[in-house]
Formats: sequence, structure tokens, C-alpha cells
Amino acid sequence: VALARAYFNMVAMAPGFGLITALRTLCPQAVGAGQPRLCALYLQRSFLFVLLGSLPIVPLLVFAGPVLRLAGQPEHLVALAQPYIVRMLPQYYGCVGMSAIQRVYQAHGWNYSNLLIVAIVCAVSPALQLLLIRGLGLGYLGAAWAGAAYNCLYPCLQLPHLLCKGHGYLFVPQRRSLEASGLA
Repeated sequence: VALARAYFNMVAMAPGFGLITALRTLCPQAVGAGQPRLCALYLQRSFLFVLLGSLPIVPLLVFAGPVLRLAGQPEHLVALAQPYIVRMLPQYYGCVGMSAIQRVYQAHGWNYSNLLIVAIVCAVSPALQLLLIRGLGLGYLGAAWAGAAYNCLYPCLQLPHLLCKGHGYLFVPQRRSLEASGLA
């Protein structure tokens, strides 16, 4: 599991967080300048970067076995790591997407709402892990599935919260994005 997690973090999570890191600066500046709708533009562009960034990441995760063998890892560890890595793939989108949306929460000062969402996911995750690892008998692969599930739960809670607060515009394509892509 350690080899799989280290590989996943290096190949997927580190680049994914790198793709959204500018949101820490851009979103608070937009809100501070009285242009909160710029957060929508920045968030949507970051989602696009994360999606495009996954193009080289997904094959590196799916074919992690040959990469790990090339790096000199023992075959028995590669055999255990490969299926775990593939099952973690949804975590890339869930965790990086959640972190991108958190930048909008922070810029608007919605930290307590964000904290509540994090608390809900943290409360659910042990039961989910227990269910998938022991209850369904998935063993260590159940841990990968559980991590993927609860990391995808964050944006699944953030989205309806933002919609209920009247901030659905964050997820509606902005004219500037459409114009820049030639779609408008």
C-alpha cells in the first residue's frame, strides 16, 4: 500500500495540486476587488486544467506496473500496488476538485460551511472503510475504493451547498471562458 500511495501521490496528486495552486491567490484577489464572479472563471479554468492534466496521469496510473518494474520494484510489490493504484484514480478528481472549490469557500469567508463538510466526510470515512474492507471483504483494495469514495464525497456535498446558497453561477460556463475557447 505504501508503494502504491507514494506512486499515486507523486504521479497524480502533486501535479493536480500544482494545477490549482494559483486559486489560493486569484480567488481572494477577485473577491477583494469586488468581482466575486471572477472566482467562477478561475474555478472553471482550473477544472479544465485538472481534466487536461489527467490525460498523461491516467495512463501512468493504469500502467503503473511496468513503470514500477522499470524503477526496479520487486514483482510481488508491483502485483499488490498496481490494482490499488487503479482503484485510487477517482481520488484525483475528488480530492483536487474539492481543494479547488475550497479556495472559493475561503475567498468568500465560508470557512465554517467548509469545516462542516469536512467534518461530515471525516465522520463517514471510517464506516465506509470498515464496510469496504471487512464488510464486503475487499481487503486492502477496499481501502483504495473507500478513499476514492470519500474523497469524491467532498465535491458531492460542496456542489449542492453552493447551489442552495445561490452560487450556481460558479459552475455555469462564463462568457470569457467561452469566448477564449472560440465557443461563443
